[in-house]
Amino acid sequence: LPTSFNPADIDIASLRLEGVIPLAVPPTPKLGDRDEDGTPDLMVKFSRQALIGLLCETDRDKGTVGLRVTGNVAGDPFEVRGSVRVQGQCP
Repeated sequence: LPTSFNPADIDIASLRLEGVIPLAVPPTPKLGDRDEDGTPDLMVKFSRQALIGLLCETDRDKGTVGLRVTGNVAGDPFEVRGSVRVQGQCP
């Protein structure tokens, strides 16, 4: 997020992984500074099983896969992108 936004202002209910997977609760999202860089961050988790299902359905079950999280902060939409390494094994 841009430095002008506070992670505490993120609308938790708006967060989606790949536009469709909502947060997994529990655990409860946590504010903190996990990477100890002095900038507040928000730790959230998504269902691993839901992600595996989505990646298998979209033929993205091997190699480095781009993922995105979308949501709203202080009424403004945002998108964060990253990647994970996937080894296959669709059910």
